[in-house]
Amino acid sequence: MIHTHQGISALGAFKTKALQVKISQAQPGLNLLGAEFIHFSDLNDALTEAEKKHLDQLLSYTQALSANTAKSSIIVIPRLGTISPWSSKATDIVHLCDINKIRRIERATIYHFDDEITNKSAVLSCVMDKMTESELGNIEDTHTLFDNFEAQPFSSVDILNDGKSALEKTNTELGLALSAGKLII
Repeated sequence: MIHTHQGISALGAFKTKALQVKISQAQPGLNLLGAEFIHFSDLNDALTEAEKKHLDQLLSYTQALSANTAKSSIIVIPRLGTISPWSSKATDIVHLCDINKIRRIERATIYHFDDEITNKSAVLSCVMDKMTESELGNIEDTHTLFDNFEAQPFSSVDILNDGKSALEKTNTELGLALSAGKLII
């Protein structure tokens, strides 16, 4: 069971302005209306009304944001299969505040735009760090944040025989986001 809390601003004016410059280069004419935090709580059991109110108070730590006029959005979550440092600390805090029905709490960011996104990969690269974050296709897929993934078997990259091309292939396959300029052998 997942409890959702959203509607608070994720970016200040300075950060929004700097991000808008990058977005305008990626897709001219697309404007960032704002970004909001959305909190997902993985629950053991349903929260009481008092617990919901207490949790909502804890998660309303910055100004509210309304993005009613948005025509498109991108949801950025911590990289799938990981627990973010924010999550570790926030989960400890809600437990210390006697909200013990929460197994884990996680935070995502929704970026709202004034028009349709036509160059998604370029815009996504402006708002997401693919080393530490993933895109969530829609809110209904929130459960993937809390899914336990099977450990992958150990593998190695044979750079002695296959050289730089082996690293480039592994980089692409695993989504490592290694810098092309740093792949020196």
